Amino acid sequence: MKTLYLHGFLGARFGESFSLDVRDPAEAIRALLIQIPGFEAVIRDGDWHVVRGPLDGGVSLDEEGLMVGMDDATEIHLLPAVAGAGGDGIWQTIAGAVLMVASFWAGPVFGPGMFNAGLALALGGVAQMLSPTPQTGDYGERERPDERPSFLFDGPTNTSTQGLPVPVIYGRVKVGSVVASAGMTAEELDE
Repeated sequence: MKTLYLHGFLGARFGESFSLDVRDPAEAIRALLIQIPGFEAVIRDGDWHVVRGPLDGGVSLDEEGLMVGMDDATEIHLLPAVAGAGGDGIWQTIAGAVLMVASFWAGPVFGPGMFNAGLALALGGVAQMLSPTPQTGDYGERERPDERPSFLFDGPTNTSTQGLPVPVIYGRVKVGSVVASAGMTAEELDE
């Protein structure tokens, strides 16, 4: 028997744990889809994270891992996937504008600080809206470093894909570079 634990609002709505005689996590979820009314609609509309084994030390599963047998593991955890709220900086800009307006009623002690904080928030929000979000693909889909021109740093080939190993090199070498961190800033140019 395997125990499927539902976390978050799933557990509050449908029950926190179910004991099932199943072979793999996909079969456990299918069993609940058949038995519990409304469960299928909630699963279809959401993003989920599945852990095989104990929640603290278990194995996080991808789509293919859902079909793999459980072996000695007796627990399956189904959690809502954590996602950002999005907005592309609009709420940050609005919060900055509100702080700047409120700074006029805050008095001479807190007013200038509130205004500066609001200005920084608003400018940061505008910069977020103007600058594109970098897109990252899978490792297999990445473009080979020797197949593209690079204007980031000098070197034979440069690697700037997230998740690649970073070599530790001692001494002088003639090899390509690995971009460990990159950023964008917005600056006003005086012409």
